[in-house]
Amino acid sequence: MEIYNLMENYVKDAIKTLLKDKEGICKCEQCRMDMICYCLNKIKPRYVISSRGFVHTRNEERKNMQMNIDILSVGEEAINVISHMPRHTQKIKIEDDENKEDQKEIGKSYFFFPVFVGRVVSENFQSITDVKVTLTFAESGEVVKMITHWENPTKLVPAMDGTFSFHSHPLIAEENGEKRKFKFCLTFEKEGYETANKYFEITLISATNSYDADLSTNFFQIEDAILFKED
Repeated sequence: MEIYNLMENYVKDAIKTLLKDKEGICKCEQCRMDMICYCLNKIKPRYVISSRGFVHTRNEERKNMQMNIDILSVGEEAINVISHMPRHTQKIKIEDDENKEDQKEIGKSYFFFPVFVGRVVSENFQSITDVKVTLTFAESGEVVKMITHWENPTKLVPAMDGTFSFHSHPLIAEENGEKRKFKFCLTFEKEGYETANKYFEITLISATNSYDADLSTNFFQIEDAILFKED
């Protein structure tokens, strides 16, 4: 028997539908697959193992209007994010208020960060919501700047099922091929719960465009964070 994530079909259909009405953005195979992966990393999976179970679950989900709304909402977000920073492009638009001349300098090298994806759960390992999640650089405590349409800090809503994600803005490197380790800290805050910190690190090699950078399919999975209620 094969295990199948039922949400794959829903997400593919949603992206296909949404892209029909979009103009002025890339709709190539690379971008569409990145959009689909983005959605699947933010939507709770639904697994089935048999054709009968597949048909039964599909029939149930067709009646779930809220689920369809959630998928379309995440799909819109995916299209906005990926279209603003496609992996295949040779053009770079780096927003740097302190140095406007560098905004479109193609020759420069940058550290391109994958999308950081993780999940926060309660002490009984159930998904948790209404959590404020902040991503900072571990050494300086500075809040990490995000690319367009991403928020930091972010607030988890019920539809996210405890899942959070961040896409850090690229950082200028001294030279192409430079290797550097980045250390981050995630801070979780929720009323009635103890504030928690989770640290992680990632090593990147600078590149002149995001397609050349090794982004491990553009996602970096973080281990689950656990929040405990205050005494």
